[in-house]
Amino acid sequence: MTSGGLGGRVGAEADEGRLGVVFVHGFLSSSETWNPITSLIAGDPALGRVDPLLFDYESRLWQPDPRRRIPTLRVVADMLKELLDSQTSGHRRLALVGHSQGGLVIQYCLARMLGEGRGKDLARIRRVVLFACPNSGTQWGAAFGPTARCSPPPPSSAPSGSGTYGPGARYGGWTPTAATRCTPCGSPRTAATC
Repeated sequence: MTSGGLGGRVGAEADEGRLGVVFVHGFLSSSETWNPITSLIAGDPALGRVDPLLFDYESRLWQPDPRRRIPTLRVVADMLKELLDSQTSGHRRLALVGHSQGGLVIQYCLARMLGEGRGKDLARIRRVVLFACPNSGTQWGAAFGPTARCSPPPPSSAPSGSGTYGPGARYGGWTPTAATRCTPCGSPRTAATC
């Protein structure tokens, strides 16, 4: 499977009565992580209307080729957003499942979609399941500096009616100031700049 792709039944091939379950792997992993679960789904007749969709992205610790870059959380979240838009159109119902960093990718993707005023587009996402998601950062990530520890703030951290995160963003009449801090590292960065 190529990086940034979905495997499984996609697009027009899927009928609207099916549930698309998008699996997003974690750091230093690949979509193959989900093979045992997708095999169980395929072998269970009661789950015959479930389409496992595997989202894959580069998640290396370092890139030996200086001409290539390891994608940031923002880039991977945007890749997921594009694939949700383009390759899951045949599914009226979706569930998103993420492990570790994959959970952060999902949260960042959803926050960015809300920030773009696409709340109605999110209505088809019926469930989000996160396994071992480092919502408050990790000790291991601390070795890479404050940026590595930053995670997108949860939508509940801004007043109701919030639109987007980051510089110049407005949250229902409230504009973040320099005192706005990234959760949990406390740096003045926001999710948009981490």
